[in-house]
Formats: sequence, C-alpha cells, structure tokens
Amino acid sequence: TEQYNYFIIDLCGVMHNGITCFPEAISAIQALQDHNKEIIFFSNSPRPSELIKRKLTQMFNILKKAKVVTSGDF
Repeated sequence: TEQYNYFIIDLCGVMHNGITCFPEAISAIQALQDHNKEIIFFSNSPRPSELIKRKLTQMFNILKKAKVVTSGDF
C-alpha cells in the first residue's frame, strides 16, 4: 500500500452485502485511512452518489472521508 495513494473500491459485494457490512472490509478501509490514502468507492447504483454516501455513512461511519461515484451521477 505504500506505493499507492488512491484506492478505487467497489461497494456492493466488497464492502457490504446490501444489508450488513463486512468487518474485514471495514478494517482494510480503516488501515488505508490510517495511512492517509485516498479512497474512492464506486457503484453501479442508479441513485446519485450523495444518497448512497448518506446511507453508507449510516452503515459504517468511516466513510465520511471517502468519495463515492455511482452510475446515477451520469
């Protein structure tokens, strides 16, 4: 992780299963944030990213610093 500054991570199936988050994924994100890495989550959700980010922040509080991009943004 030292050689990379940005991490692009899918949401559904990687961070959560639609209902609950995966604890290992949360630990990995926390480790990246501890090393000041930029995290960009992406999703093929048709909803705008702001709605997704709000929901995800409720599911796991650590996402406040991350960026979210969805197909609903385009």
